[in-house]
Amino acid sequence: MTSKYSLVALVMLLALPGCATREARTVPDGVALADFDRRIKAYAALRDELEGGAGRLTETAEPDEIAAAERALAARIQEARATARRADIFTPPIERRFRSLLNPHLRGVRGQNTRGIIRDEGPNAGGFPFTVNGSYPKQQPLGSVPPDLLASLPPLPEDLEYRFIDKHLILRDARANLIVDFIPNAIS
Repeated sequence: MTSKYSLVALVMLLALPGCATREARTVPDGVALADFDRRIKAYAALRDELEGGAGRLTETAEPDEIAAAERALAARIQEARATARRADIFTPPIERRFRSLLNPHLRGVRGQNTRGIIRDEGPNAGGFPFTVNGSYPKQQPLGSVPPDLLASLPPLPEDLEYRFIDKHLILRDARANLIVDFIPNAIS
């Protein structure tokens, strides 16, 4: 029988970097999805807060005013997230979960067709460099995410969207036209 103290020591040992086994580091899907939901809602709340107050665009049909408001919001978000980096939202556990959600839709002939649609509609491979907290170039196409793939992914708050840049899945803020995070080589 294991004593209470040896169990605590084992748990503490496994918590040390490099000491845990791969299985012990695996985050259950439900925990990963809940963490993703928390992170994405925190981003949306930050964006909404930064969008409020002075500079908030009132309803208009003027393209110049819309573009100026988008740029102003993007600048405020970029300043607030100056240290943003890849995997802030798509953490390794959620990245693994997303790959497992996408994988069944990318097998066989139907999967080849799905990959073809993604590559045909979106920007070409190497079409532009992209970074977390960087703008999505207006001259680049915004390819749609096929409905079966979209249905398998967690829902997003308003004006956040999944997009593909070649084989990379990005999370795009449509209001600010920013790349919030991305999963490199999400599809092969």
